[in-house]
Formats: sequence, C-alpha cells, structure tokens
Amino acid sequence: MTNRGCFNDVRDQIERNRAAAESLLKDLMAAQASAERGDLFRAVAGQSAMEKSITETRRLIAACDRLLGELNRADSQTVQVVTTLRPKAPMGVAV
Repeated sequence: MTNRGCFNDVRDQIERNRAAAESLLKDLMAAQASAERGDLFRAVAGQSAMEKSITETRRLIAACDRLLGELNRADSQTVQVVTTLRPKAPMGVAV
C-alpha cells in the first residue's frame, strides 16, 4: 500500500470516528437538556457525569480535527517531497 493509500485509510477512519463523536455529542446534549434535575455526582464532584461526558466528547472531536490537520499537512509535504526528489531521466530515456 502506498503512503497516499495509508493516509486515505487513516483519514477515512478518523472522519468516521469524528462523525460518531458528533452524533454522540448531539445525543448527550439532548439528554442533558431533558435531565436538568439534581445530580448526586455533581453535588460531590462539582460536575455532573453528563457534563463530564460532553466535555470529553468535545475533546475527542478536537483531537480528530488536529489529527486530520496533521494528515493533510503530511500528505501535502509528501507530495512536495516526491515531486522535488523525482530523479531526472538520462538524455534519451523516457520516464
């Protein structure tokens, strides 16, 4: 498998994971809105389990965004390196 193929496979998996996290975040926020009553965990810890889950899901989405950005930068750098390091063919030889 080529580097580009690896990048695409990893990028696809990260995008699927990000989409799943977005869906989870939406569901968590809807559940939080419908469950605005007292939470014993919140009274003890200062943050409800729902709030903690929402915060962690947002962090996961941000991590996916960072990974996708890194992959995009690495992919563009790979393309630049490959095109600049391509050997020149000797005279009379087609590449």
